[in-house]
Amino acid sequence: MPKQKARAVLIQQGVIGRIRSPPRERIACWNRGCFMKPQRDNLLRCVHDKCTVRSRVNQPHLAYSPFYAQASAGWDVNYAGLLRTCYCLGIKAANDQAAHLSRDKDQSFRSAQDMVHLFYKKHRVVLAYAEKIHASQEVFQDDIVEVDTGRTSGKTVGGSRHHQRRLLALKGRLQKTWAVHSLETKISDGKRGSPPETKSEMTPLLQGSLGKGVVVAPDSAHAWRAAASGHARLTGVSHLRKIYTPASRLQKKPGQKD
Repeated sequence: MPKQKARAVLIQQGVIGRIRSPPRERIACWNRGCFMKPQRDNLLRCVHDKCTVRSRVNQPHLAYSPFYAQASAGWDVNYAGLLRTCYCLGIKAANDQAAHLSRDKDQSFRSAQDMVHLFYKKHRVVLAYAEKIHASQEVFQDDIVEVDTGRTSGKTVGGSRHHQRRLLALKGRLQKTWAVHSLETKISDGKRGSPPETKSEMTPLLQGSLGKGVVVAPDSAHAWRAAASGHARLTGVSHLRKIYTPASRLQKKPGQKD
């Protein structure tokens, strides 16, 4: 994709602004707090008498965009590379695969790897924020909602185990809707597992996500049962034994044949 066409797509989607002369962006000086004034060559500069650093922004239309780090470092802004890496992340391509798929014909593989590493980090931040907005607005109604938590990483610091990237997942089994909330990092002594969830931690998230006509299917954690008070509960769910909703396994009576 040509550079100008890729730039037009990003302007249309609101990712970057248009180049205007003089610049119309209102950016405050990080030293004095006053707004910078337009100067020549599409430049914003602080003109406060007592500003000791004379802050300036060279390309204000790229401020607060994924490209400002490239532009401020004097690199050529790669508009098409952002769109290509968006596609690669959408098809779940690994970094090395994305480097092959998104590189230009005259771009080295190492340069393509650096580009993918840079843009993939920015894409994931945007996706995490979009997930947060989706979870805060999702309200389950007339559904069986299964609740579970998990974590994706952990590390040992000074003899304590830090359980990071903890998540609360809510899944609507009938309407096939879902929501994921992030939880704070928990710390345990030595190599012990993550401490159990607390009622104060779960209550605001569950009460804000569960609407009318919801049947909650919590696992054995006491915090989920207490936090879901006021809603009907479906018992018999055990993720450890691979028992999920909407169907639960019936326990065989003593002496009963299959």
